[in-house]
Amino acid sequence: MRHHLASIIVQIVFFFSLFSVQAQTNSVTISFVENKEKTNGNGVFEAIVKLKNKSNQSIEGNLEVVSTTENLFVVQPHPKAIVLKPKDSLFIAIKTLITTSATSESPANLEAHFTCTTTKEKISTSLPVIIKEKRLVKMVLQETNLLYEQIGDSLRIPIRMVNEGNSTQTITLIANYPEFVSKNRIENIAITIKAHTDSLIVLKKEITREILKQEEFSIAIRSLYQNGDIVGIANVRANPIKQNRRYVPEFVTDYANGFRPVNQIIASRQTSNNNQSVMALYANAQMDSNKGSLYTNLDVNWWEESNQTFMRNTWLGYKEKMFGVQVGNVAKFNDLNLIGRGIETFYKTSANNKIEAGLVEKSYSIIDFSTPSSGQSAWFSFTNKEGWDKGYKTSVLFDNDLNEGIQKTLVSSQFSIVQSPHFSLQTGSALSTVYASATKNHELGAAAEVNFHGKTTQLFYSSLNYFSTAYFAGIKSGALNLNENINLSLEKYALWFSANHFSFAPKTIQVSSYLPSEFSNTQLSTGISKRFNSLFLSVSFTTLFEKKTEQTITSNLFQEFTMEANRINLNGSYFKNNQNINLSLEGGLFNTNLDSKQQIHFKTSLNYTWKYFNLTSYYQYNNFYLGEIIALQQQTEKTYFNFIITPSIQLTLFNKKLRLRAGVMYSKNSFIANTLQSNSRIDFDCSKDLSFFVNNFYSDYSNSFQPMNTIQFGLVKRFNPIQVNANKSDLELYLFYDTTGNGMSDSNNKPAINQLVLINDKAFKTNEFGIIKYKKLPAGFYEIRTINSNEWHAPMQKIKIEKSTKIAIGLNRTSTIKGNIRYSSTENSFPINQKVAGLSVVLTDKSGNTYYTKTDESGKFIFYVPKNNYTITLEKNGISEYVTIVSNNINIQATSETINESNFVLQVKEKRVETKKFGNQQFK
Repeated sequence: MRHHLASIIVQIVFFFSLFSVQAQTNSVTISFVENKEKTNGNGVFEAIVKLKNKSNQSIEGNLEVVSTTENLFVVQPHPKAIVLKPKDSLFIAIKTLITTSATSESPANLEAHFTCTTTKEKISTSLPVIIKEKRLVKMVLQETNLLYEQIGDSLRIPIRMVNEGNSTQTITLIANYPEFVSKNRIENIAITIKAHTDSLIVLKKEITREILKQEEFSIAIRSLYQNGDIVGIANVRANPIKQNRRYVPEFVTDYANGFRPVNQIIASRQTSNNNQSVMALYANAQMDSNKGSLYTNLDVNWWEESNQTFMRNTWLGYKEKMFGVQVGNVAKFNDLNLIGRGIETFYKTSANNKIEAGLVEKSYSIIDFSTPSSGQSAWFSFTNKEGWDKGYKTSVLFDNDLNEGIQKTLVSSQFSIVQSPHFSLQTGSALSTVYASATKNHELGAAAEVNFHGKTTQLFYSSLNYFSTAYFAGIKSGALNLNENINLSLEKYALWFSANHFSFAPKTIQVSSYLPSEFSNTQLSTGISKRFNSLFLSVSFTTLFEKKTEQTITSNLFQEFTMEANRINLNGSYFKNNQNINLSLEGGLFNTNLDSKQQIHFKTSLNYTWKYFNLTSYYQYNNFYLGEIIALQQQTEKTYFNFIITPSIQLTLFNKKLRLRAGVMYSKNSFIANTLQSNSRIDFDCSKDLSFFVNNFYSDYSNSFQPMNTIQFGLVKRFNPIQVNANKSDLELYLFYDTTGNGMSDSNNKPAINQLVLINDKAFKTNEFGIIKYKKLPAGFYEIRTINSNEWHAPMQKIKIEKSTKIAIGLNRTSTIKGNIRYSSTENSFPINQKVAGLSVVLTDKSGNTYYTKTDESGKFIFYVPKNNYTITLEKNGISEYVTIVSNNINIQATSETINESNFVLQVKEKRVETKKFGNQQFK
């Protein structure tokens, strides 16, 4: 019986932390002693009874602990024989269960009775117990696929609210309809649900001509507690019933990324107060077939005043599972960052091995060949298991840099040595050559890296290490980068330590009047953090050393800059009730080689978010990095400062059809006295696939000639996914009543006319011949489910369609199994809540298939199932612990010729009836 209580989690507060309830006689006293232990998750708590013998003689008797309510159930209710030695005290632990029907609104008491065996004298004491409120309401949608057929029908949304908590709750239901369903798009309903009960709410809308035109639409349902917390969120789909239907790909709106290939066109015009006008056209498309996908991207700008056209981010590609090619703009970021126009391709020799190759001319525009190219690049690579995370990768790269007159060759290899859930080790190496055509200089270079990660239950550590020689051909030449991190997660705290070093000292083979700078940065940090419910706090300490050596502008001499700093960082985050606050404070002491005295510096940032409003602010006093110190050498002001404040809002109006984003930034620092910028954008959805937008940007610097004001407006048109499948197939489905059990060949069978069928949740109704048709289907799996008419039934079928298909499904007559729930009790039975509604009844056939239903308000239930051997079970969940199901798990032979009836009797247990004599109660 205990496992039925596992779903109840309650906290018990004992009102005896300051006192003990006690009864006494001249010889024996009885009391409940203080107990600070709270109940655990399965609803069990422990109370301790103290018996004390004040006399000089041994006393024998019986101790009985009972509950005065069904909310508490004593695990050992039978009397226990007790022997009390002279002047002795005895402590007895009593385990008690909180029943599944317990409510926080009902009083509960434990009573302890001790009866002396010789004198028959009885003493008693009681303990009041408070059950803390547990809020647990669930929203269950009875139907998630709504069907409608003609004007005047009702669109019914049945929603069952189940209160599995122990207190009465008031819930608000909110339904968000499309505009063509209801002009008042938001519908609110408030309902009150008692503990351990459920309620069925049905939302209704009449089918209009506008609704009937829709292929499909959805309705958003939300339920909230009285304080605004969310109970549940769900979506209901509705589609019309048809006899014949053509497959239409579902359109999905994507506002998150305008550059994602989702088949869209964006046309816009941008004008500014400096007489610059730009016409822009952006478009992308992807066409899928059975073999692969053809995709393209177009990004064209036309500058009106200069009559120049730029075409960038433009490509055409085709990819299959094992092969792909793309021509146009190509971008590759690795040892060298390559952007230009060219071609790249891949070919998979197996599921885990892939060959890639490419050729690029380094020019941004596709159509402009008048601007000289900055060079050419080519590469070839072989990848196993997607690279060095799980396998390995080897690549060769050739680069001709026309700007610098340098040719580069680079060979690299990366591979995984160990890959396990708790430890991974990867390593990589590279060799390169650089050749300067003007000086005929030639240099070799090399690079190596080793990365490893490890974790245990509480510890996580990582090490990322990279080294390259000064003449290495990659972008990270002359670099040493060491990053070591250790994180320890305890029950309430997190600790971390990190050590980072980066140095950069490249060399060039070109003869130049200006030599590259050298830079190094070393940083050690340690910190600790803790979470307090909605509050997160962290503190860390950092030691920093930076060094930079660079050539002066006026001569070939080098100047060295150094900076040392010790800082402390405090960070706090708080989130509650749609508000999020993040505050960071960092400061400390630093010194440089330009100033012998030690200086103070600090910076702080604040981010506050509430619903649609966001505020970000930043203030820095004095230098934090060498770059600021070097830049400040050109200024008369020697103490650097920077102040930024940025408020912004994001609003969605008219049921998300109108979206507004607006923000203002004001800043002031040592270099620019004042800066004011604003950026705002309005998007309006004319329809689900067409929207209009306006974007404005304003910027004014205190030392600028004139402010900049730019406005852009345009249209965005989105399209359904493009499917070009040569083998799109038609499905023809024939449904018939299999009255004889001989299948389709029996001439006595009749077509199932007006039978409802769902094919992948699309609704159909058979015609006068029992036939439905679904045309132009892409290859794939389809679920066919007949709607049970309570008389005829067919199991769900899942079929694979690769060509035009005709299938027949026979419906068998269902069997009816029904019954009811009734209680049996006497005048001595426990006074429990005899719940009959919402109890779960389960039907299981010999193959393990299960069918579920719940009892109605009068305790009745009914099943319509195929004829078979079944076991019918009344689940104990929701029934009091003081109840025994007289006969459960009943075997039934269900046939279509008879109605099978199975009733359940719930016997209420009797309580022990005694005359009790209470002693005087004392409170300490």
